[in-house]
Amino acid sequence: MPPIGPEGLTLQSELDDRQRVLMATVSGDADLSSRVALDKFLASLHEQTRERDLRKVVVDVRELAFLNSSCLKSLVSWIIKVKDLPPEQRYQITFLSCEELNWQKRSLFAILSLAPDLVTIE
Repeated sequence: MPPIGPEGLTLQSELDDRQRVLMATVSGDADLSSRVALDKFLASLHEQTRERDLRKVVVDVRELAFLNSSCLKSLVSWIIKVKDLPPEQRYQITFLSCEELNWQKRSLFAILSLAPDLVTIE
């Protein structure tokens, strides 16, 4: 998928055919004006992953400088949607993070506690 997103936020995904993994990048600032675009992007990731019967999505947020609470809720809703699938249809979600960004330390590890069997943080 070509990069999309409101001003200040870039959302991009591509399929790694060799590893059968959907790679996503979220960068910039995810503020209140970004919520609708982020929701659509996450829904698209979910749909692509299920259609292709993939087992993993890698989300690179290393260059995501800011994520407001509304956008954090979008991530949580996506993970709950995956968690609610029958076990044989669930897929793993790995976040590539930047430990220098304080919001990532707090928020991503809170997400990890929500679904430790589905989410990993690297």
